[in-house]
Amino acid sequence: MDKDKDRQATIDWAQALLRDPSRWVMLDTETTGLGEADEIVQIAVISPSGETLINSLLRPSKPIPRGILDADMRKSRSTIPTRES
Repeated sequence: MDKDKDRQATIDWAQALLRDPSRWVMLDTETTGLGEADEIVQIAVISPSGETLINSLLRPSKPIPRGILDADMRKSRSTIPTRES
């Protein structure tokens, strides 16, 4: 019974959050894979109005198996950016 209440509370919270776009952003990441040793290679944060807050490539410590070109990664940063950086 408590599990059903918890589930409904989570649904109610998410629905309330989505009704007020000023309270959330969208986060998108690209990785070298899905394993424990894989790394984030791109991170983007978008506001509800569509403004790009962050869109950055991140240089992984190992070669990328597919997708983003190594040439693109040579120009990328090695740390996750913040609004201040």
